[in-house]
Amino acid sequence: MQTEDIDWQILVQLEKCPSKKYLRKIIEFAFIIRNKLNSYNDNYQTPVSQQFYLDLNLSEEQCHKMLVSLVKLLEKAAQNNFKNIANIFPLDFHEQLKNMLVEMFESYGDSKTQINKFKIKIKLKVWRKNMNSSIQQGDTLIDIDWRIDLQVATHNNQKINRPVMFVQLETQGIKNEMKTVNFQLNSVELNVFHNNLMKIKDQLQQIINI
Repeated sequence: MQTEDIDWQILVQLEKCPSKKYLRKIIEFAFIIRNKLNSYNDNYQTPVSQQFYLDLNLSEEQCHKMLVSLVKLLEKAAQNNFKNIANIFPLDFHEQLKNMLVEMFESYGDSKTQINKFKIKIKLKVWRKNMNSSIQQGDTLIDIDWRIDLQVATHNNQKINRPVMFVQLETQGIKNEMKTVNFQLNSVELNVFHNNLMKIKDQLQQIINI
């Protein structure tokens, strides 16, 4: 399998990820923005950090190359139906990082994959396996409100207007106590949030069909 177009040296930098969950989020993010990577030069934000290149102690350009190579690696794995993934890596690749990537990619192999369109739909059993077991009972969502605003950021000595959405959730606890949760999402995080909501919708539909 030809892998010359993958920059293995930059992919090794993924071992700097602070956690396995962080690494998984980077993989999911790379997949979501895979069609935008050619022009991905003014916003390097991810759902796990607004400046993940700082988290990994890399330049923005290096992180861009990392995402490009990560998408190419995903495509190589998909072409092989997410099997024998370890054979894709060079022999001198970081062993622990390779094992983590292989494990994550193989979990995608348990899903229904359309290679041509490169769409991944996680099966219910994979969702159950990765589900946070600490989540047992939550508050009831009463209301949701939001507003859109523009924030001015500086990139390469240029001021850039970036849209941001402020969200407010009103919940009610098991003792009828009311709580308010406020958070904000930029355009990239909003796309990730929407994608995760669609996954939840698919998972709920699978439960209904059992």
